[in-house]
Amino acid sequence: MAGCVLVVDDEAGLREGIARELRADFEVLLAADFAEAVAILGGREDILAVVSDFKLGPGPDGLAVLGEVRRRAPACVRV
Repeated sequence: MAGCVLVVDDEAGLREGIARELRADFEVLLAADFAEAVAILGGREDILAVVSDFKLGPGPDGLAVLGEVRRRAPACVRV
């Protein structure tokens, strides 16, 4: 594996679809919302990129996720 990618989306089908495309080359972690994404970020230092949906249902949106990624892991690619 070339590294780890975190996919954040509140729609399970979209999360899985993106993951399916990435799994050949990366370890893929999945989160459904801001809280799950932050919990994963807190426990991993090997995440190379985070792909986040903008609208995540109730609670903080995708921009909040990407802002937290920037704060915790500034070198991580954010999409």
